[in-house]
Amino acid sequence: MASYFRLQDLTTVSGNKTQDLRDAIDVGAFRHVTIYLRKPVAASAGSLQLQTASVNEEDFYINIGSTGNLSSTTAEIITITDPLRFLRWSSTGMTGGAQFLIDAIGRES
Repeated sequence: MASYFRLQDLTTVSGNKTQDLRDAIDVGAFRHVTIYLRKPVAASAGSLQLQTASVNEEDFYINIGSTGNLSSTTAEIITITDPLRFLRWSSTGMTGGAQFLIDAIGRES
């Protein structure tokens, strides 16, 4: 069984920013999460770092190895296996502004 989530509606970032805790999604029931990152406007430089945590508190989030390139408008698919319970994003190394939105599909097996 699969479930759809919107991790981030269309947003614009022009610096290093981390998604608010209240906007993180609960993916604890899923073994695999596939991220679809769409980027209508690219930054001069920057990446999107995905983070996961067992508890939705700031000190518990850790970076996941996969990142998205915010200096390109090419859509990307990122697959995460065995995430902890919560998932959010953080922009890093930003130069200029970027627009993106993030959809996610969770799969149980």
